[in-house]
Amino acid sequence: MATDLTWQLVSLRDIERSALVRATVMSAKALDELVLSDALENPNASSRAAKMRDTTVNRRTSQGDTHLDNANSMISSSCLAAADHMRAFAVSLRSKRTTVANWTIARGTIEALSRANYVLLAEDSAALLARYVALAHLEFAFAGHSTYVVRDAGVIDPKEYLVHLDEMLVELGIARIKPPRITEMASDLLESTAPGSGGRGRYSQLSAAAHGQSPALGMFRAADKGQLMLPRNLALEVVHMQIGCALAVGDRILRHFGVDGEGRVKWSAARRASLEQLGIGP
Repeated sequence: MATDLTWQLVSLRDIERSALVRATVMSAKALDELVLSDALENPNASSRAAKMRDTTVNRRTSQGDTHLDNANSMISSSCLAAADHMRAFAVSLRSKRTTVANWTIARGTIEALSRANYVLLAEDSAALLARYVALAHLEFAFAGHSTYVVRDAGVIDPKEYLVHLDEMLVELGIARIKPPRITEMASDLLESTAPGSGGRGRYSQLSAAAHGQSPALGMFRAADKGQLMLPRNLALEVVHMQIGCALAVGDRILRHFGVDGEGRVKWSAARRASLEQLGIGP
């Protein structure tokens, strides 16, 4: 007897689509506000971030900021990119005109969040700087043939930039670590938000969809085989993945920088509201 898989072709109802869009936008807005708050530049005195700043490895650079300031900026910029992807996802989902592209956008969300998460998991200031430099090597791995223009620093030569970062680690007595793999970072983040659900497999599905691979496209095949669709189960899954990762990283930022007062209240309220849209309790 053949297995009945028609449940995988159930369409998303308009009321469900609206709730998923609202939940995604709420989470993106909350993440934006959290990383743009004053708390990241001026962390709570009792926070891990403040204690890391008050160490011998946190020296000033020629630009007037500190090494940890630069590492922290990677956290905020990655989260801003993730929030931007989430807003694009919400627009795409609302339009009812896209299928595979929704998963492609979601992949970008989770990869950006995994970069911030990787830095936040550092045990101390030396480990944080080592992770920051390792990420820089990952991000510039294929940029040796080009230059980058940064608004505050002008033209940057990737090779020269990485050499300076490596010299900084040597000067501080910090061992350089192997650059992480984006697959591992994203898979680990997904797994941490839903233990036992197969983070590696879920990230592989996102990547396969982004690359237009046949096995992934099979998930989006409509009943007549000639069209693609975004069935209810895939829409729910991809929204839960993004929001779960965004809230997990946001919670980690909250703890790391010791965000309190109005910032904590606003984050908690937005967190609760987005989960309620998904039908999930506190």
